[in-house]
Amino acid sequence: MERGILITHGTDTLAWTLPFLRYALKDLGCNVCLTGSQVPMEHAFAHSDGFQNVHGAVRFLSRLEPATLFAVFNNGTEAFQDSLAKVERWRGSAFIGSPIATMEWDEIQHSAGDARLREPVVLDELHLITTGGTIDSAPIHGRDSLEPGYSVVEDFLRMAMPDAFGQIFVHRVCQVDSAEMTRSLMEAIARQVWRCDKGRLTANPGVDDGLDLAFGDGARLVYCDPFRSSQDYCRAVDESRAVILAGYGGGNACANPTLPENALDALELARATDKPFILTSQVPIGPADFVYETGARFIREGAISGVDHSLPECQVRVMHLLGHDAELHTMADRLGMSRATLFETLFLSGMKFRNAASRQNYLKLSRGRVPLIKTDLLVGRPFTRITDELQDLLAQ
Repeated sequence: MERGILITHGTDTLAWTLPFLRYALKDLGCNVCLTGSQVPMEHAFAHSDGFQNVHGAVRFLSRLEPATLFAVFNNGTEAFQDSLAKVERWRGSAFIGSPIATMEWDEIQHSAGDARLREPVVLDELHLITTGGTIDSAPIHGRDSLEPGYSVVEDFLRMAMPDAFGQIFVHRVCQVDSAEMTRSLMEAIARQVWRCDKGRLTANPGVDDGLDLAFGDGARLVYCDPFRSSQDYCRAVDESRAVILAGYGGGNACANPTLPENALDALELARATDKPFILTSQVPIGPADFVYETGARFIREGAISGVDHSLPECQVRVMHLLGHDAELHTMADRLGMSRATLFETLFLSGMKFRNAASRQNYLKLSRGRVPLIKTDLLVGRPFTRITDELQDLLAQ
């Protein structure tokens, strides 16, 4: 049975839903693609980029293997696996990220990652999960604004791509502007994906079935700016279970302890209260690095780098680890390491440093406090398997 799952989603929070699903869905059996548009597909907007995005999404669904979760955007030409970030407010080429494949002219080219290309297949079942967003929006009568609730995606698929699939099934999870996408709605999307993937449309899956919805609260994004005080940063630590600091440039922040705007006091407070402190960058393109002392000092004093992950990716990744805090304590005891060391090890697993020198510099700055594992241990496996896998990797 060749299945494919297409999720239509608004653009504002797409960068959060993609990693949420990747960490939640542990045992995918078919390709799953998220897409959307900058312009509605409603008939008044014939120039919508949604037509190209949906067309490209179905083509990628039929070509990638093994089963992969990804997002397609930029006029249907790019398939992104992670580190997604929206960088354009209005243009169709709205996203950057880690591409796994690209559409060049009329041919799909493999870019990177574990997914590979196969010969095109006809999908026996195409499951369309709609959630609202711009792609399903139309003008509100009497107003000059858009509202979700009008979908032409199914009609477009039936008319434009009838040979791409045998049957199409439509599942309407919600109809919201993506600015109103919430964690509970993401959970509903994850459940529906699991049901479509397993062909069990009435089941109520749990963690033993490969659906892990344990995401902890309290992972707070905090942006650096020249007007924020040390007290502001410390307050963020007090009010959260973990802080993701969106620094400048390559992952830098005010590191001069004599200045009232320094962020080092917040790092010291986080370490004293055993709260993870992630330092990354608010610049969306390129991995964080530590070539400046304003970044290096934080790593030396216990901050964790976000490396190549986007801000939404870092936040959701931290939430997933916080949701498994009890398991982390048990695993740490079994592995003979502290909970903080295990947290950093798992958070950094699979991250792609800017180059080999950057990787070595992180090890030097952190004084080798954690091993850098090249396999992402948080994706595609239940938490119950991580301890044994990590133990094997450390032994190697």
